Amino acid sequence: MFENPSRFFAGPGKYNLNVNAGVPLVSYVLVNWHTEEMLGRALDSIYAQDYGLYEVVLVDNASPEFAPDLLAGYRDLTLITNPVNRGFAAANNQALSRTTGDYIVLLNCDAWLDPAFVRSALRVFYANPRIGTVVPKTLRGDGSGRIDSTGHLLYLDRTPAHRGRGEKDQGQYDNGGFVFGGSAAAIAYRREMLESIAWGGALDQGGQVFDEAFFAYFEDVDLDWRANLAGWRAYYEPDCVAWHESHGSGGRKNYLIQLRAEKNRYLMLARNDTLADQLANLWPLVVYECWHFVRTLFKPWLWPALFFLLAGLPRAWRLRAQDGPRRKVRSAAVARWFVPRHDLTPPKAEPPAPKHGLLETEAEVAAIAQAEVASRVRAADELFPLASVILVNYNGLELTKRCLAALREQTYQSLEIIVVDNGSVVDEADLLAVTHPEIRALRLERNLGFSGGVNWGASLAEGEYIVLINNDSVPDPDCVRNLVYAAQRSAAAAVSGRLIDIEYEEEIAPVQQAIEAELDTDEQYVGSSWPSVEAALAESRRNHGFSLFGHIVTDAYGGIPACFYPSGGLCCFPRKAIAQLLPELLPQQYFAYHEDVALGFMLRLAGGTVAKEPKSIAIHLAGSTARRLGRPHLRYLMERNRCLNILGFYPASVLWALMPFACLLELGTGLSLLFTRPLDWLGWLRSRLWLVTHPAAITRWRRKCRSRAQVPDGRWLNELSGQVHGQGGALNRLALNWCRMLGIPHRELHSGVPKAPKD
Repeated sequence: MFENPSRFFAGPGKYNLNVNAGVPLVSYVLVNWHTEEMLGRALDSIYAQDYGLYEVVLVDNASPEFAPDLLAGYRDLTLITNPVNRGFAAANNQALSRTTGDYIVLLNCDAWLDPAFVRSALRVFYANPRIGTVVPKTLRGDGSGRIDSTGHLLYLDRTPAHRGRGEKDQGQYDNGGFVFGGSAAAIAYRREMLESIAWGGALDQGGQVFDEAFFAYFEDVDLDWRANLAGWRAYYEPDCVAWHESHGSGGRKNYLIQLRAEKNRYLMLARNDTLADQLANLWPLVVYECWHFVRTLFKPWLWPALFFLLAGLPRAWRLRAQDGPRRKVRSAAVARWFVPRHDLTPPKAEPPAPKHGLLETEAEVAAIAQAEVASRVRAADELFPLASVILVNYNGLELTKRCLAALREQTYQSLEIIVVDNGSVVDEADLLAVTHPEIRALRLERNLGFSGGVNWGASLAEGEYIVLINNDSVPDPDCVRNLVYAAQRSAAAAVSGRLIDIEYEEEIAPVQQAIEAELDTDEQYVGSSWPSVEAALAESRRNHGFSLFGHIVTDAYGGIPACFYPSGGLCCFPRKAIAQLLPELLPQQYFAYHEDVALGFMLRLAGGTVAKEPKSIAIHLAGSTARRLGRPHLRYLMERNRCLNILGFYPASVLWALMPFACLLELGTGLSLLFTRPLDWLGWLRSRLWLVTHPAAITRWRRKCRSRAQVPDGRWLNELSGQVHGQGGALNRLALNWCRMLGIPHRELHSGVPKAPKD
């Protein structure tokens, strides 16, 4: 494969290059069009690479200001001069036909590379032979520290986007992992991949990698799609860093560019998409196309795109037919990469190869194994494994500061504290970073909800234990220590602490005094001059369960130190118990409410248990953040997410059996709210409308939830109460009788474990 066999030293890094395979040649490809002022910077970054075997091919696309004198002093450079502007796609194809490298780096003239860019990319290529694309972390070139792209996203409505664009780089994308593809502004390709998806012959015979009918825009997304269908993978490597002055040769305000982008999106779909995959995402497509149609009516300069599209469709279908034999992967498998619009799930950390890679020598593998054994021994001797505490902040700077002050007093010293600022009006992450330099503060540009904030924090956490604490809480000094110790003792998948809910800040001091009295005497504290404090303490001692109908059941576990799900306000997870869920620890679409219940279901379906540790205590100023959402929206989230848990996790037979009784409950709840709490009724009604209008989303969610089942359904269903709310009365007796009559497993059954219902 390599034309230059000689020894190559990999140097330090995460992956080892094979020193016996020879030195690969790297070809750099640039296309100039009105970017003469920036061209020198791009070339300088190429010649500054710490990898020395290369060739450079530059295409000048008839740029009026270009002069060959600009290239004086740049060695090993081939210049191609076009008499007219042939477009980005055709010019890159021209340049590729003149390259001989084993790996090819495409670089816009308005972009430039970090000196370690190529060496980092080569390590990834060597680690996995099916990786055809290495996607860098591309930052904006304006010095703002914001991200330009960390890979391509393709939404369910088939519109492409750049992952992370516009976000401040705070390390949130420092985990490498597989992605759909990447921007051709700065990217590395394996030549073997480009050869395999080109049509019209090999590259040096004029084969086309980019579809020249695109001219410019979306041609790189089209290439990503074809590469995925051919069985190649794209890997995002954060050690590869580039900078990009977006639209250095043209801006999106240019009407001609908008016209081409409009046409190219549909050409891309004609080349790669299938009707079956589109039907699976019918609702997002219909919504987007309707909105897009209305918007286009007010942009007459886009109307000709329809005629250009119709003219280009026959050719697109011919090329699609030629691509048929190259397709190694079903289109439905590629469609799994598509994400809902505005889904900002943090990236999943994935190595590019198996644990030991593919190319280490036997001596290197033995050394790695020995180091891992030593590491395990050290971990066994370590009394205080690192615990990562995650706080989510939303316009609650003072609350978060108070929580951080309490965390400074923790008796458990091996702590990593991560604060996620969830799009507060003011950049409170920066303010916290100044006053609390010991923490890691992450700023999200918009509010992703409790679920989104926790997911981002968990994706960055490095601890063996992950601890969630509400930012409006004041943890007791032994809070984290008792959580971690309980997790070690119980071997549970999660441990839920004791959250004492209060309404007013004035109650914090009396509660703290009561906690000290309880811990000193080991007896329940009574006799407070604050009746609300006594009530809050009594409520916090209960070990609640959960109902088949999606409600909390008071003290269902009695004196057993257990609960059905870990409270998101105060809980702890061993990393090994949740490793398969990361980075989406909590369902991203839930935003807030019942997301911790969903996590409880996931852990239960995997055979895990949830322990309760009453000695891990935090005082919680309940609802201090949630109140800002407003009653209708709060009720909407509560009801929608409660129903999503039921529809997502329950076996079909249980859903069918519960349906008549559940419908009566729904009718009663709706009427009750309408006359007693009209604002809540609006949220309730909105949640039901959402459920009716999103059958495809519910189906996808159910498929995802049910695929997690690793134990018989009867095992975890027996942990759910057959009561509605668990407060006695005729309604709860009726619910229990209904479950017994239809044989639905539930906690109140004491005559053995019933057979698991079939899905």
